[in-house]
Amino acid sequence: MKKFTRSKNFIFLFSFLVLASLSLFSFLYAWEAPKVNPPHQDDLNLETLNSDKTLIVGKDKTYQLFSPGGDNRIITLDRSKAFPGARFVIKNTASSTSSTYLEVQENGTTLEIIYPQGIKEFVFDGNHWVSLDFGTQLSGEENIFLGNAKRDWMGTERQGAYDHSIAMGYMVEASYYSIAAGYYPEAHQASISIDDSGSLAYTNNYSVDFGWEGKNVFNFAVGAGMVYYPQSYGVALGKGTEGWSYGVGIGSYSYGENQGVGVGYYSIGHNSGVTLGYKTGSRGGVLPNYAGPRNILIGAFAGENLEDGGRKNIIIGYKTGLSLKGEVETQYGVIISEKGNNNILIGFEVDTPSTSTSNFLNLGNLIFATGINATSGIKISPGQVGIGTYDPSSALEIVNPKSSQPILTLKDDQENLVLKVLNEGKVGVKVSDPKAEFEVDGMIRVLPRSGAVCNSQYEGAIYYDANLKHLYGCNGTS
Repeated sequence: MKKFTRSKNFIFLFSFLVLASLSLFSFLYAWEAPKVNPPHQDDLNLETLNSDKTLIVGKDKTYQLFSPGGDNRIITLDRSKAFPGARFVIKNTASSTSSTYLEVQENGTTLEIIYPQGIKEFVFDGNHWVSLDFGTQLSGEENIFLGNAKRDWMGTERQGAYDHSIAMGYMVEASYYSIAAGYYPEAHQASISIDDSGSLAYTNNYSVDFGWEGKNVFNFAVGAGMVYYPQSYGVALGKGTEGWSYGVGIGSYSYGENQGVGVGYYSIGHNSGVTLGYKTGSRGGVLPNYAGPRNILIGAFAGENLEDGGRKNIIIGYKTGLSLKGEVETQYGVIISEKGNNNILIGFEVDTPSTSTSNFLNLGNLIFATGINATSGIKISPGQVGIGTYDPSSALEIVNPKSSQPILTLKDDQENLVLKVLNEGKVGVKVSDPKAEFEVDGMIRVLPRSGAVCNSQYEGAIYYDANLKHLYGCNGTS
């Protein structure tokens, strides 16, 4: 009987343990660890703004999706209840074709400009709100951004890359199909800026530079320094160089504008002019619009002192044309005359007779001409040519500064003497040293004529009578 009881107790205990195990298993199977819910709609604010807005930690949600509502809005981040690590994520939900932006401020200081479709995160560091540096910074339409684009200590705003752009570097901004790379570069509206220290390019400009600023359209710059407000279709290569309005400037502080070309240090090409050389057309190195239009100046210091009145000059040579300045006479604010134009100067330190000479030619201080033609096309100039004189009084005037040398010598293609005119006026035909005023090595022929007239006008003349076959001399009467 006792044996049966012990068996019954064992069976009861075993059944109890089995049931307890099954109950515990069921409990463990049904239990799950608590889940941490990610940010959800309760922490997200979607709002169309009709005025500026202030965000306060603890009152406003972390994620803010704002539509500017057709106007630019200021979003102020409040510091009164902010704690280290507090954050706001702000997105501009306006269409990418819109121009309305969100200006995020702290205590009146701009932190960022968020353009349409741009998104930005702000974190409180214990003293101030700061914007994080990751992401495209602005709209996420096919952009690449690498580097730092946050606001710098002077308050300059740098936004990163947006609208199909590439931005790489520190404090970099690229927008609307542009590329910006380097330190503080900006490129906007299909422009390229590769730069150190403050490049700025707008609308189809191209800059490879250390501190270049290109505005308006289709400019290209390579160099160091600043190009001051160039206009359209310019090329500027060099430190402090300007090239605009189809102009080309190459070299430090060179200047090419309005179809002008300036090549060299302080070289100025103005209004379809061309300058090549050190301080060429530079008026002492002063940059603004001096040398008049359509000048061609080649050589160091060539035409350096030209002013607005000097135009359409061709000056070639070292320190050539330094006296030439030009002169403009006005009356009641209207130009009535200009001087210092249409000169051709070629040589080493050759010059003009005065500061306002016009229509003058000087070739090496040897051949001169006055009254050279200033009109276009082929036209005979009504001027005079001087050899050895810069003020000829006839169509051709030759002045011999050396009495020991002949004034004129003519030879044939075999170097045989044809004609020589000595300094004292003696003429020799095939005679190198004529002793008389006229000496001929050969024959002199007098053409026959009939009915010759002999009077005081023809006294001393010789003529040949074709009828009588005689040679006659006129004594002034018969």
